[in-house]
Amino acid sequence: MPTVPSHWFAVFTPSTWGNFISIGSSQLGFGERSVKKLKNVRVGDIFIAYISSAKKIGGVYRVTGEFTRDGIQVWKTAQFPFCLPVQKVFEFDLDAAPEFLSLASTQSWFNRLPNKKYWSFVFRNPPRLLKSNDGLEMVEAISNLSIISDGNE
Repeated sequence: MPTVPSHWFAVFTPSTWGNFISIGSSQLGFGERSVKKLKNVRVGDIFIAYISSAKKIGGVYRVTGEFTRDGIQVWKTAQFPFCLPVQKVFEFDLDAAPEFLSLASTQSWFNRLPNKKYWSFVFRNPPRLLKSNDGLEMVEAISNLSIISDGNE
């Protein structure tokens, strides 16, 4: 029986997002503190790209291989030595990317927050594993937006 993929958030700054796009959106980069979490990522898992200071969702990516420690060759800085190969499922230009808050209601953790002003704390210490329903709902919402942005309504 096929394994149901897990869903994760990957976090970018506009600068690291630009670097990710420049390498063909093919390798997610992570720091040293991410190793334990990366050991739980499997081929076929889904990553949702969150661009922090822009507060936008950049796209959705499927994991295509195991993580490696060769990121220094891919990323312009040495702070992301662990790389995870991915394939683009949906991707937005930064200017057209949806605001995270427009999709936040799909997330059970967001709806349970007593004080919504602290919502961005969930994006600290990536990658961040999502509950299955949250991941599925977020990807469905992004898929619907992607269809609209492509003009394929």
